[in-house]
Amino acid sequence: MVLLPLYTALVFLTRFPQFLKKDISERDLQFSVSFFPLIGALIGSVLYVIFFILNRYMDIFFLSSILLTVETLVTGGMHMDGLADTCDGIFSGKEKEKKLEIMKDSRLGAFGVMGIIFDVLLKFCGILSILKENPVFLILVPVTGRWLMSFGIVFFPYVREKGLGKAFNCGKGKVRFLISTVISIILFIVVLKLKALYFSIILLFLGYIFALYIVKNLKGMTGDTFGALNEFGEIACLVLIELLF
Repeated sequence: MVLLPLYTALVFLTRFPQFLKKDISERDLQFSVSFFPLIGALIGSVLYVIFFILNRYMDIFFLSSILLTVETLVTGGMHMDGLADTCDGIFSGKEKEKKLEIMKDSRLGAFGVMGIIFDVLLKFCGILSILKENPVFLILVPVTGRWLMSFGIVFFPYVREKGLGKAFNCGKGKVRFLISTVISIILFIVVLKLKALYFSIILLFLGYIFALYIVKNLKGMTGDTFGALNEFGEIACLVLIELLF
């Protein structure tokens, strides 16, 4: 019962090869949200292993670039693409329907380019700082982004009538976010110890403010804004680690 939703989360959040031929049901898709942070932990663990292997042979600046590149390749860059589309739509200054239309356009606008540049710059600097202080924090960065994605999916309306994000958003159940939160907090406690509680509270508060800003502009969430929430969560995690540790 748990394995299929977990596998579903792996399929949709990464570009790892699919090893099951079984069709994914709508229920598996919805319940997979509970395990988003576990997939984040998997991605973070991959980054930490790469650091552990290459740390002796590479300059820390170049290694930070490699880790950021690997994370983007593992996810297919879809969250970054969602951030770019969200920036193009929200900052266009148009009405809601026009913003949503802009976000569906496959072409990249000036605001999307700026969003990607700032995203990469902040994440690169944050990863560099983590490698200097405590590389194990790498594991938590993808966890926080997927945790905030589960938050956005469960607690905010989906604005489009169709789309993959709609399938995740249907049949909302707060228990899905509860499971996601329990998993995340356990991981936070293992790595952050006593500071895990207020790290979690601050992170969730920041995610809530960011989600409210999106909803104010679009009247709801889309698949792109879920990706933007992920990128925001990772950056917020890096900033909090820099401030608190």
